[in-house]
Amino acid sequence: MRVLALAHGLGFGGAQMATLEFLESLKGKLDLSLIVCKEADENFASTVASMGIEVYYAPCRIIEGYPIMDIGNVKTLLGWADIIWITDIEYLSAPSIKQVRKVSIVAHLHSYALICPWGGALYALRELV
Repeated sequence: MRVLALAHGLGFGGAQMATLEFLESLKGKLDLSLIVCKEADENFASTVASMGIEVYYAPCRIIEGYPIMDIGNVKTLLGWADIIWITDIEYLSAPSIKQVRKVSIVAHLHSYALICPWGGALYALRELV
């Protein structure tokens, strides 16, 4: 099975560490490729590449704190993939993917952004600093 993962990689926190652990456990069992934002943390992208997983870069823009990946320059990868894995908060990229190809998309809820877009509620109702 060919899995194309989307990970913004703009920071290097818990969600990225979990993604790295998932990728490490899946490599060799699945054919994996990853798309990250052009501005991604180099340590994150290079760690994935060191696992032998192809890393591709896409332009990203941030809207309301959520990254939207411009998949225009990686459309051929959408044709390659059997499934798309949204690893964190790249949810707003899904409609663009579906416009290109009707492919199954799995979204991983690390931050619960789809359930509670107001991030403050994720921190015991305290304000973010």
